[in-house]
Amino acid sequence: MKIIRQYLADSVVYQSEFIQKWWQFRYGSSRKSEFVVYNATDLKQFYPTNQTEAAPTLLCVEGTIPDNQVSRAVLSRIPALVDSGLYEQFKLYGHADASLLHFIKSIDSINYCGVVKRADMPKIMRCDGVFLPLELQPPCPNAVIEALASGLAVVGFNTGSLEELVSEKVGVLVPYGGDAWAIDKPDTESLENALKKIVPIRYQYQLEARRWTEERFDLQKMTEKYMDVIQQTVLS
Repeated sequence: MKIIRQYLADSVVYQSEFIQKWWQFRYGSSRKSEFVVYNATDLKQFYPTNQTEAAPTLLCVEGTIPDNQVSRAVLSRIPALVDSGLYEQFKLYGHADASLLHFIKSIDSINYCGVVKRADMPKIMRCDGVFLPLELQPPCPNAVIEALASGLAVVGFNTGSLEELVSEKVGVLVPYGGDAWAIDKPDTESLENALKKIVPIRYQYQLEARRWTEERFDLQKMTEKYMDVIQQTVLS
């Protein structure tokens, strides 16, 4: 990737400003035309469900659940949220290695659902719930975009590209509380408090989350931006 970016590419597209700044900091300027095009989703597949009066689901979807002290510290807070009745359940999707899986199964309040088919994701996201990302320094996580398209408020640590994806009108990001690059111990108390406070007002975020996604993360608009980059590159 470094060689392609520096010597072979005519233009460089980054998934987020966070990733662009990281590459520039780590490897310097590419001296090429550079663009930021966020990931997107099919808004016809991902859309909000009806509001209910029941306790919401706390939902987490990762391709691979990171096995580090951050994930374990956050997951250890789940019983306080579920056992109190604030959340009906916590559903966790994604691949977990043997060590992490053993830890997850030791916590009764976690409903671990494993890896599911891509085609099942719209239905999973279409719930009355709140979305919790676990990945640190995410480049531009598709699951967060799909959650927003589904009308889910997002609550997580303010790392990586999340501040570009999650405005104050569609979710709550809390300070990590240390050096996220070094995977310091996170401020899980602030995260837990945010997850508690958002429950009674989650529907205030639903319409805005959908509107925000339509403006910034629509699949058709993303395609058009890539086509614009290709056209500019060919004509330059």
